[in-house]
Amino acid sequence: MTISDMTFRKPTVLVVDDDEAIRDIARSMLGLSEFSVEEAADGLYALSFLTERKPDLMVLDFMLPGMDGISVCSELRKMSGGSVSPSL
Repeated sequence: MTISDMTFRKPTVLVVDDDEAIRDIARSMLGLSEFSVEEAADGLYALSFLTERKPDLMVLDFMLPGMDGISVCSELRKMSGGSVSPSL
């Protein structure tokens, strides 16, 4: 098998921000770098996303409606495999 025969998966980034313009800019810039981008507008949606899928990286706003970024990180660390997430 040669390298050209292999299928490479784009790394996935979850962008969590309540500001749609920020998410649009992040999606555009990360897309140019060949990342697959998923979006969440609040912390609760981000956590529901993280229960089903595991992105390679998460860009998380600190101030979010309903649940702030610190709370999202705390809940993420409680999830299966979440203990490897950096602590604050």
